[in-house]
Amino acid sequence: MKQLTYAEKQQLAAKIEEERERQRVLRMNPNTAAASPEVDFIFNHFWKYGLLAIIFYLLGSNVTYLLKRQDVAYDEYGTLVIVLMLLFNHIAYNFTKIGWKNRVMRAVAWMWLILGLVYIFWVAA
Repeated sequence: MKQLTYAEKQQLAAKIEEERERQRVLRMNPNTAAASPEVDFIFNHFWKYGLLAIIFYLLGSNVTYLLKRQDVAYDEYGTLVIVLMLLFNHIAYNFTKIGWKNRVMRAVAWMWLILGLVYIFWVAA
């Protein structure tokens, strides 16, 4: 019989604890189906990268639309502002988790959100 190393014992104990936590959550709320870690991994990656791809598509199509137009008025930049608001917030809250990059990106996202809302309400008025 194979003897486990200390690191393997720690990994096994962590997996057992995760499974116990998942079982506890299931007992507390039996109506929700517990997703496997693989499903969570796929969903989280789709959320992060799929939504980022959609935002980049919107950004690219909006920029090409604005570049094709010769006479663009100041009130036609609203969709570009909204897409940039989405982009900065998505990056700040899904791709940066710790450290100074987190604080900087969240500050940029909040400033752009405020600037975008001011612009939208200024154009709508």
